[in-house]
Amino acid sequence: MTASGESADPSSEMLEATMTAAASFEAFDACNPPGGRALTAQEKQALDQYVEEGRWPERRAEAVDRISSLIREGRTSLVMTDLRLTRLPDLVTTLRLNTLDVSGNQLHELAVPAKCSFFYVSGNKLSSMPVLPEDTRMVFASDNPIREFRGPLPSTLHHVQAANNALDTIPPLPPSVTYFNIAGNTGRLAQADVDARMRGTRGAAVA
Repeated sequence: MTASGESADPSSEMLEATMTAAASFEAFDACNPPGGRALTAQEKQALDQYVEEGRWPERRAEAVDRISSLIREGRTSLVMTDLRLTRLPDLVTTLRLNTLDVSGNQLHELAVPAKCSFFYVSGNKLSSMPVLPEDTRMVFASDNPIREFRGPLPSTLHHVQAANNALDTIPPLPPSVTYFNIAGNTGRLAQADVDARMRGTRGAAVA
């Protein structure tokens, strides 16, 4: 459902939003040439320890390779999908990203970058979504056992795809939110409740 109460096809909505997000961060990278740097000794040590602490079938070495390349090349889109990771390196919390894609892992909690606009965290084992950075615009978090989104939600947020979770509660929605899909939710929260909140929030903002 949209904020106006009109029905919408969730799959087409998600596809359109994904394409929009992809175009946005590609344009962002195009307008911001790489400005990479070498990893510090402390960063290398922390990443080495992260790999050593991993257990099969996690592919932590591959994750570290991707993080190291991102830092060296000055890129802002970090993709670590389907690596069976149970947690992310603490170093992720220091990164200033445009996009973080860690879909299809085994994460029980999410390390949140210092800056990030697009989060792709579907298909994990997250029980809650942590507080998101203020620049966050879109969150794709379907197919998790998420019970809550921790607030406050950023004022820049406008699209949340959170189908097939176990949501009991969400924080107050900022007026910027125009889409919040919880189809297939097994928790106490209903889609009708979310839609009503969006209409109420946007109505209050207009008034």
